[in-house]
Amino acid sequence: MDRLKRFRKPLLWLAVAVGLWQLYDAEFWQANRFREPIRAALERALGRRVEVQGDLAYSILKGPGFVVEKVIVHEEPARGLEPLAYVTSLEARLNLLRLLTGHVEFGTLRLDEPSVNLSRQTETGANLTPLILRALTSRSDAPMPDVQVRNGRVNFVFNRRKSVFYLTGVDLDLTPIDRTRFRVRFEGEPARTDRRALGFGRFQANGNVRFPGGGTEAEMDLSVDLDRTSAAEVATLFERRANNLTGRISTEARLRGPVSAVAIEGKLTLEPSRRDLNPLNNTALPLAYRGRLDLRKQTLNLDSLPADNPQLPALSLRFRSSEILRDPRWATLFTLHQQEIQPLVGFMRGFGYQLPEPARFAGTVSGTFGLSSAGYHGMAVYERPGDPNGPAVSSANVVVDGQKVVFETSFRDLRIEDFRSSFASLFGDWAPGFLSDISKGDLTGNLRFDLKGEQGSWSGNFRATPQLNLAGFASPIQTEALTVDLAAGRMTVPQFRGKAGTLEFDASYRYEPDAEIPHLFSLSLPVLDVAEVQRLFAPTLNRQNAVARTLGLASTDSPEWLRQRRAEGTIRTGTLIWQGKRYPNARARVRWQGESVEFDSIEIGPGRGSMRVNLREGAPVYEVLGNLPRGD
Repeated sequence: MDRLKRFRKPLLWLAVAVGLWQLYDAEFWQANRFREPIRAALERALGRRVEVQGDLAYSILKGPGFVVEKVIVHEEPARGLEPLAYVTSLEARLNLLRLLTGHVEFGTLRLDEPSVNLSRQTETGANLTPLILRALTSRSDAPMPDVQVRNGRVNFVFNRRKSVFYLTGVDLDLTPIDRTRFRVRFEGEPARTDRRALGFGRFQANGNVRFPGGGTEAEMDLSVDLDRTSAAEVATLFERRANNLTGRISTEARLRGPVSAVAIEGKLTLEPSRRDLNPLNNTALPLAYRGRLDLRKQTLNLDSLPADNPQLPALSLRFRSSEILRDPRWATLFTLHQQEIQPLVGFMRGFGYQLPEPARFAGTVSGTFGLSSAGYHGMAVYERPGDPNGPAVSSANVVVDGQKVVFETSFRDLRIEDFRSSFASLFGDWAPGFLSDISKGDLTGNLRFDLKGEQGSWSGNFRATPQLNLAGFASPIQTEALTVDLAAGRMTVPQFRGKAGTLEFDASYRYEPDAEIPHLFSLSLPVLDVAEVQRLFAPTLNRQNAVARTLGLASTDSPEWLRQRRAEGTIRTGTLIWQGKRYPNARARVRWQGESVEFDSIEIGPGRGSMRVNLREGAPVYEVLGNLPRGD
């Protein structure tokens, strides 16, 4: 008996533990027993077939409710092929008062990481509107639940074709005000499926949306703000060619009215990355604008006019866009009326455009210029008042028609560095002759550049005192004033005088872009010292040092500039100094083709002959024919 009393208490606790475990493990307490009521309640609220693939769990800390994993809200077949939404996790907080009366109704629905397809079909309209109207009118005695979305993605589908645009990082709160209105708080980033996985600026919207029903359009009253973000990110959302912008952009706007005629009023702020100058001499340029948005037809019209911006009476801007969420086509029209050029140049430099320093400019710009998804169109004229003999650009105009561009300018004592910085790409791709090798000096004259499709050419006439830095030369070439004539990509430089190292010369030059040998020249030197020639051409003749050649460490590949060099001409000298001897009235004809240089018709005193220099191996190899004189 004593032994039985000793085990009575442990046995009792064991029985209690088994009973509690059975009670805990009973199906009555499992959240999954509410799977079907929860699924049915979601179907009634959404008017769509709902599929619950994951488990259910209780949610107690934020109020009685459930957490449902992997929920799929299917779409009506007439409205789309893909489900309306995929939801990673759905938290449904129950209406406690209704739950006590035996009804499962939601006080709050929170969707974590959902992917939602908003579609619009020509025949059936938008899939979201009837869903909201059904939720608003389904039960007159039950309030609409609050809806919260966190870190979602919204896709746009038009006539069963998914747009390249989508919204990422979406946070949304929909709070019912009454039977027709919601209070809306939204944050998200627009993005594109054909760009890197990155949002193009984050914007917020706050306000009310009204769904009156009865066939009447939904109406909105929203404040929309775009955070201060990279101008390139915003512009590249619509246009890849805008990725050179380096400033920042932000905006705030008010949107009011029915979805087919939303009135817009707002202010756009542009901030250059460099705080040089802008048309207001401030660090930021505010532009007030107004316009209209039609969500049904997918059109957006915005205008920024002098009446809205009295501080900018010389500038107006119009923007038009269609198919804004499907395949946007857009056009922007800029109109300038005697706008001061200095602040305009400084402002554009701040956004990444390679223009000369504003101090090099004075005058005004007038014209109209259009940019669109189809190309560029318009005309602008720059005028310089005051002293016509002053330095810098005196006038310029540009006419753009699609891929055809005509640019003309007149200038006086314009620094070559400024001109090159303005037209770096044009110099790199279409600079004729040695124009791309000019590094210093001043220009006076006029130039015209014609670009059609992928072909561009310079024409005009100017005088210059340039310095030339030619690849493969040890010293720059200094010239006195020379006159340059350009026509259809051809370049002619009549007689001019220059100096390279200690060698002084008179020369003429012609460039024929379509010829097999495009560079044609003639040189006349009072004295030609072969030792000085070898020094000047040392970077070409000796591209490897002796140690590297001996050990086989250096590459023998020729540089690109050497392989591409094509030049032909004549050389005359009053006195040739060669290996310690002087020869009067020497002459030769030179033909330089890439890695080979040929000297034909050489006349040195009584000697006649030819010489070939092979530059392929990095050190010159000479082959001499004829009875040319030899030094001691």
